[in-house]
Amino acid sequence: MAIKGEMAADLHAVYISEVEHGTKAGSKEALWRISKILRVPLSQLVREV
Repeated sequence: MAIKGEMAADLHAVYISEVEHGTKAGSKEALWRISKILRVPLSQLVREV
């Protein structure tokens, strides 16, 4: 299922999935784009779990 705004972030769904599952490290630029689309601070995306 595609997330709304995926195209606005200009990132492929497979790339987003790999970052989400930890199989690929997200670039700073990609993480910044994702945070803007989700409207959450970048620090919230990269904090340790």
